[in-house]
Amino acid sequence: MKHKILVIDDERTVRESLKDAFLEEGYEVDLAASGSQGLTEFTKFEPDLVVLDLYLGDYDGIDILRRIKSSNPEVQVIIITAYGDIEEAVQSGKIGAYDFIKKPYELDEILSCCKSALNTRNLKRRLDYFEVKEKKRFREGKIIGESQQIKQVMQTVDKICRSTLPTTVLITGESGTGKQMLARALHYGSSRPNQPFIEFNCSAIPETLIESELFGCEKGAYTDAKEKRTGLVELADGGTLFLDEIADMSFSMQSKMLKFIEEKSFRRLGSTKMIEVDVRIIAATNKELKQLIEEEKFRADLYYRLNVVSLELPPFRAREDDVLLLADYFREKYNKMFGKNFKSISAPVQEVFREYSWPGNIRELKNSMERIILLEDGSEITVDHLSQEMIGHILTGNILPEKESSGQIYSLEELESEYIRRVLLMCQSNKSRAARLLGINRHTLDRKLKNGVK
Repeated sequence: MKHKILVIDDERTVRESLKDAFLEEGYEVDLAASGSQGLTEFTKFEPDLVVLDLYLGDYDGIDILRRIKSSNPEVQVIIITAYGDIEEAVQSGKIGAYDFIKKPYELDEILSCCKSALNTRNLKRRLDYFEVKEKKRFREGKIIGESQQIKQVMQTVDKICRSTLPTTVLITGESGTGKQMLARALHYGSSRPNQPFIEFNCSAIPETLIESELFGCEKGAYTDAKEKRTGLVELADGGTLFLDEIADMSFSMQSKMLKFIEEKSFRRLGSTKMIEVDVRIIAATNKELKQLIEEEKFRADLYYRLNVVSLELPPFRAREDDVLLLADYFREKYNKMFGKNFKSISAPVQEVFREYSWPGNIRELKNSMERIILLEDGSEITVDHLSQEMIGHILTGNILPEKESSGQIYSLEELESEYIRRVLLMCQSNKSRAARLLGINRHTLDRKLKNGVK
């Protein structure tokens, strides 16, 4: 779909030259020679971007800008003027103009500016789209838990959300414990739920690109900066910036982030202009920041600036009361997603879930339930559906009773006997199922049972 550009300028040569340049770039173009005509064409043409002369015969360009942004805030507006008045440039920026260009300009300059403005508009639309999906996802996947540990965390979250101040929050916890979900709970429960929630993973972007990703850049700021670019910090204005894996941010970038958090202002790369934003910072890590401070890998001053309020998510193995609650939640979720009809989780599987240590935390349970319901059929989740790794972990972790603590050693025969006994117990004495889990045939299992396994 072609982008549409409306040019409002009382100079015919300017209108025609811009029209030719924009058509060559593949845009749809409409022209207006006056302010009144421009407003009429704006309503009829419904452009994505307006190139607007600041000084027109019948209208003040600032007034037209105000009307355009009031009618459709998504439309990008680039102001051009022969005078370069700084005050009016600042005013137009406050009203919502994307950029302010002084005549005479190079066509390449205005083409680059228009391309950047349209890219920013597209990005904002995508962010708005994902924001809607994110809200729906949060409503469907909100924090679930009845354990005392998670209740204490959520009590603190409620206190933070009741405050109108954008307090900085540091979330800690093992990988897979739900730090991202907790950050969303803080955002959507706050006084700014309709503002952007922007997530940035500090370990996913090369160090050389982090600054431009966060703070944006001007055209030519570095070799590959071929156009002006809006950073995530600016896009998060009014909302929340979630810095995941903050411990992986380089030491030099930590200094810049500290300065931004303290001043709530920044410069795009290649620019001298300070940009102020209203952003709540939520940071998360699965690493021990105090240890990294001792190793001089993390700035102590940034740590204390982030750690205004600290939330520690417990590992899943410490939330035994929540395991079956979440397992049922994921069963219902993936039943609906994959069109399956698993109505329950068998008693042996429930026992496995309670005893398992869940090294991957909630993420591991989620992935396990997704795999089972996607690949298996039936009305009940049984031991047959569990991975060999999970079964093996449970059995080998519980196979050595009190004899080990006294320094005595089990024979291989004793270990095998105990292992088979536990598999049979887990399978509720179903020999065919036990044989499958043991990786042997039914005949071999019968022989072993005759030889002394009880």
